[in-house]
Amino acid sequence: AFSQITVNGKVTDQKGNPFYKILVENKNTGKRTSTNKNGIFKIKASEGDILILSDFRITFNSEVIVKKDANINIFIIKKHRDSSGKKSLGKSIYELDVKYSQFLNSNRLQGFSQYDSRIESFQLDTLINWQSAIKKNMKSVAIIVEKEKLYSVSENMFSIDINNNLKDVYNLCDNQAFVNQPVLGVGTGFIIGLDTMITAKHVFERHIENYVIIFGFELNHNSSDILSVINISEIFYPKIVLENLPELDIIKFKVDRPFKKPVLKWETSKSLKNGNEIYMIGNPSGLPTKIGVNADILDNSPFNYFYTSLDSFQGNSGSPIFNIFSNKLIGVLVSGQVDYEFNGNCYETTLCKYPYCKGEKVIRIENIMKRINN
Repeated sequence: AFSQITVNGKVTDQKGNPFYKILVENKNTGKRTSTNKNGIFKIKASEGDILILSDFRITFNSEVIVKKDANINIFIIKKHRDSSGKKSLGKSIYELDVKYSQFLNSNRLQGFSQYDSRIESFQLDTLINWQSAIKKNMKSVAIIVEKEKLYSVSENMFSIDINNNLKDVYNLCDNQAFVNQPVLGVGTGFIIGLDTMITAKHVFERHIENYVIIFGFELNHNSSDILSVINISEIFYPKIVLENLPELDIIKFKVDRPFKKPVLKWETSKSLKNGNEIYMIGNPSGLPTKIGVNADILDNSPFNYFYTSLDSFQGNSGSPIFNIFSNKLIGVLVSGQVDYEFNGNCYETTLCKYPYCKGEKVIRIENIMKRINN
């Protein structure tokens, strides 16, 4: 084995402007770091190790082979800025054409558009440790559905009502994201204990037993098709409310049987800084599960919650929010800006410009756990 050295790197555009918070992972050791505000990173590695550089904000995953020379320079060419010249909440500032050094092998990830960074689960690369961790967290997140949208077709199989697509439900314009995908749920929940879950309180507008919990409602390949039949093992029934925290808009409830899925691990959010990169797993507008990336903490100063630049929608209520560096749960999304606005003919996604809106509100997980564990 080669002895370890300190690899010094810098990530810039063609004019020398640095790229901040590019994730750098040693594929061989699992160690990770990120670029600072000057685009500089340092990481321990041996000659021949593979460094994975990635960032959802500029939609790329690429690899660098460590050579004897421990200095690595990476150049990413910027295409253009948003015509407004202003940063958009939860959206990219610019589109990019990416040009890499001779060591880089491009493997781009792309949200729906420059201004919508929600992605499907199949876009994650399970060979990259931190993306594999996102996949693992997805197993513990489920869509909350009204019970009448579920039909028994056999002893072990249920059919779900996926006849209504996003365009028809919300009268969306043809050019909007995911318009042909089915709308099923009213919110998102996640596993917090052996047989318990958490969601936003306002998700349950009716008695809790009028809903079902469905895991695995997602697209598994590059297609708008989705299976309409769900195995009974992926379906759970809410039975009783264990904790009701109306001041936080949070509810903890028990389901009909124990899960054979992992309980999400959590960490304190208050110690994080503004600009800390985060992601969300959930069901925006009742769609199949999406991962909301290209987001960070905007304001971490309030006591019970913090504001984020997440691309969230109504069905994301109850969605778990994670620190992208640790993949641990840091909060629960409960509210945000208006989702769609009418243009005179149809509805379009609201584009919120910084600094004219606060962002999406996330309740701190430590404040929730302190209450429900007492």
